[in-house]
Amino acid sequence: HLVEIQTQAFCCKGITENLLDFSRASDAQRKPTELREIFQSVVDLASHLGKNQGKEVVLATGPSVYAAVNVQQIKQVAVNLVVNALERAETGGTVEVSLRKVGDDVELVVADDGPGLSDDELRQVFEPNCGTRRCGSGIGLGLSISARIIEDHGGRITAYSPGPGAGTRLRVCLPFPPASKENEHRYQAA
Repeated sequence: HLVEIQTQAFCCKGITENLLDFSRASDAQRKPTELREIFQSVVDLASHLGKNQGKEVVLATGPSVYAAVNVQQIKQVAVNLVVNALERAETGGTVEVSLRKVGDDVELVVADDGPGLSDDELRQVFEPNCGTRRCGSGIGLGLSISARIIEDHGGRITAYSPGPGAGTRLRVCLPFPPASKENEHRYQAA
């Protein structure tokens, strides 16, 4: 467990540095990356956290899925989405993560079986400090930061809930090829 803690501490350092870069609107290097490995490492870590005991996190099996991403930024998105879903899940509940290629996009879905969200909460879920946390921990920026990262990657993120008591699904779509011709030229120049 100590090796895993050290690995994740260095990952957090990288995430913090990339957040600072992101806040300065710098162009982070993106490369074709297998996303299933990123999400599997986050699922493995989340399963061992003490506060999530009694809750199950499952990554659906499937083929490898690639997208042109900044690895640290997408890992931060993965952590934010999974932790948010775990906080919403009831004790004994389940969070399901799935990845697949749909047309020219890569689709990621993180679904919890928690209390769900009202229409008002859904409209505000990606705003800073939207107030949907049940436990009062954190500062309420995770989904807002995740939305900015996904948009910066040329993707989109949406939230869906059938209503109170029916769980919540966060859906991320990322472009399968590089996000734009401009980025493609940057990759070639690099």
